Amino acid sequence: MRTLIAIHSCQADANNGRNDAIRETWLEDANRFSDYKFFVGGIGKSPRKDEVLLEADDSGRALIYKDAAILRWALDHGYERIFKTETDVYVDLPVMFNSDYGAADVIGRLIGPEWGQLYPRTNVYCFIQGHGVWYSQKAAQFIADELVSTYERLSPQSETEPNQADLGPRSSDLWSGQLLTEKWREGLITVRPDACYAHGPFTYHLQGDYYVKKGTPAWLRKMHRDLGRS
Repeated sequence: MRTLIAIHSCQADANNGRNDAIRETWLEDANRFSDYKFFVGGIGKSPRKDEVLLEADDSGRALIYKDAAILRWALDHGYERIFKTETDVYVDLPVMFNSDYGAADVIGRLIGPEWGQLYPRTNVYCFIQGHGVWYSQKAAQFIADELVSTYERLSPQSETEPNQADLGPRSSDLWSGQLLTEKWREGLITVRPDACYAHGPFTYHLQGDYYVKKGTPAWLRKMHRDLGRS
């Protein structure tokens, strides 16, 4: 099975040390498990060998377009399973790849009405993807083809309406969740919520003092040491 670790990055993280810290820590032996790519926005720049330059900018307002483009690239290059994550996440690859990551079309930290919780301040029934999510080709195809149209169909008329500022195109995880919930309800995909993609043991999300004071590279290196991977 051809797998891809797709890291949603940006030009800032390519320049501020985040991408390099990931390369030096949890991606150090990634080729034992999977191909990987960093996906950055910005037309006309020269990417590194493990970076893919997307025809989308890096602003928050472009996130839905960027996520759709990431999965389109993965599908166009023949990947059968895609794990999408972010630059403020540590992924324990040996543990994750020892799991049954191909058991459903969508696997990750999923929240929605079927599991007793709704996204705050919205009537959109959906689940939210957490710090890492696995997609099958089928699920990735739905996002590549329909994510933007789902946002355009269901988004508020104005992001300045009360309590609606978090429903704009920057909320790509919400709109991806909404789209995939619809497909799940139609019986078109299978979904498996897995708490292991919240705060361990598969993925760990940056939080606390390291976010505020020390920054992601230091936190990634600390996680690498603490987990005994260095």
